[in-house]
Amino acid sequence: MFDLVIRDAEIFDGTGSPSWRGDVALAAGRIAALGRLGPCSSREELRADGRVVCPGFIDIHSHADVTLYRADHAEVLAPLVLQGITTVVAGNCGMGLAPLGTQHRQAVLDYIEVFTQRPLGPELNWSDSAGLFDRLEHQGVLLNVALLTPHALLRLGTCGSVARPATSGELADMAHALEVSLEAGTIGLSLGLQYFPGSQSDQHELVELARIVARHGGMVSCHLRDYSVALERAIDELAGVAAASDVTVQISHLHALPEVGPLFPALRKGLRLLSALHRRWPFEPPLRFPLASALERVRHLRQRGLRLGADVMPTTTGFTHLLAMFPPWALEGPAHQVLANLADPEVRARLRRSIHHGRPRWPHREGDDWSLNLIRSMGWEGIRIMAVATERNRELLGLSLAELGERRTCDPLDAACELLLEENGQVLIFMAMTEPEDPMLDQAFLPGLLDLEASVSTDTILLGQGIPSPLFHNCYPRYLGRFVRDQGRLPLSAALRKITAHPASQAGLQKRGQLRKGWPADLLVLDPADFEDRSSFAHPAVSPAGLALVCINGTPVVRDGTLVPGVLAGTVLRRGT
Repeated sequence: MFDLVIRDAEIFDGTGSPSWRGDVALAAGRIAALGRLGPCSSREELRADGRVVCPGFIDIHSHADVTLYRADHAEVLAPLVLQGITTVVAGNCGMGLAPLGTQHRQAVLDYIEVFTQRPLGPELNWSDSAGLFDRLEHQGVLLNVALLTPHALLRLGTCGSVARPATSGELADMAHALEVSLEAGTIGLSLGLQYFPGSQSDQHELVELARIVARHGGMVSCHLRDYSVALERAIDELAGVAAASDVTVQISHLHALPEVGPLFPALRKGLRLLSALHRRWPFEPPLRFPLASALERVRHLRQRGLRLGADVMPTTTGFTHLLAMFPPWALEGPAHQVLANLADPEVRARLRRSIHHGRPRWPHREGDDWSLNLIRSMGWEGIRIMAVATERNRELLGLSLAELGERRTCDPLDAACELLLEENGQVLIFMAMTEPEDPMLDQAFLPGLLDLEASVSTDTILLGQGIPSPLFHNCYPRYLGRFVRDQGRLPLSAALRKITAHPASQAGLQKRGQLRKGWPADLLVLDPADFEDRSSFAHPAVSPAGLALVCINGTPVVRDGTLVPGVLAGTVLRRGT
């Protein structure tokens, strides 16, 4: 007897092949049959009536792990499964929850808590990746999760918070910790080269660690050192790691910011004026962004034999933590010392000089001339408060740092530093060159959405507080609805491959991302005519329409667009399983 039979569906298997009409049967958590089944016995039957059945979406770049360990994680992460995500790859950008290190454990905890916005102490019962896996498996997880080993945690746990390359002894210790983590089941290594302390690593360090990942058959996921003036050099740096180590590499959330030059403030004002006009009278703006050439560079390197992939986000609004806006020299040392320095008028004066007068330089390991000065790129008015740790400042959510300065009658830098001091450094921010989620700038990321070898990702960091990005609710319905259905940019079969079989292959996930007999039953029933993004920056927490069913490992977790309460159907996907 089958557990569930889905009748008369338009079946897309995830490989990019044409769809076909038929039935799907589930039993014991797996796909038991595909085809015209005829009469059969099942506990439940669902008539699809021509709606699409496809694999569940695989989000290859997520930070869902900052919440997964919590008892309330299913409630907080519900927006993911409500948009059709059944598997996430987490621990990205060099940041995650394990290993926690020994010699410099407090530095690791301080780093993590900037993102979790809550102390780990009361809930912490693991120290390494094996312990974290055990914790998640014992607790249960809402959806499938594969974890990367975060480079920043390896570095902090071994070297502490230092602004210099690792010594040979420290690198050996990092390599050992990575080996242990991979043997526990992580699927690879994640790098955050824009961020401190990942920004302090050199090519030798990256290659030595990547060679260990390659021996284990894993991948290296990388937040590049730069996404602007030195984007091509940042891609080539990662290509050099791939070539020297023979490892699979994934470029995280590939995008391209215009070059920051002396005329950029005026250009930014011009863009905002165009955006305001576009909202009143939509038109095709005369803009060209360099993402297409970056993707072409990735394709060229792939043709040379490198296993180089990328993912993109269908949004013009990024997000990170506020301390990431500052130059590397300001972030060296224990967290309490970094914050104490921010209270020093001389430090603030130097910060102001760095932000307003520093020039991009490669690589950004020291001094005032770091290569991705996001405050200079976005302007104070382009950076908005996403989340804070305490209640006292919740009223500030959504304000730009320029508006925060006006409210507090001070310079935006002073306002930002004071907010960091009040929040113990735990401030998350949005970044946008114009207005958040600006439709005028859709073409900035369009080349990535059309590239058949680029996955689509959310970069999710859901905390249950603050303002979530609309992407955490609408990434895949926006992609499939706006760009595939409404604009006809890609055939549905090719578009679905980009978010199912392709990311599964890139991440080395076994038996995921396709509808095949005997494989785990991670699948969706959706109506492509109605599968629609309904959220916005002003009202982000709105789930999409058109999703009839989400099954994870054969268990329904969403029915008719509603979360099935109390169901933890996911599993921890250890490398090779």
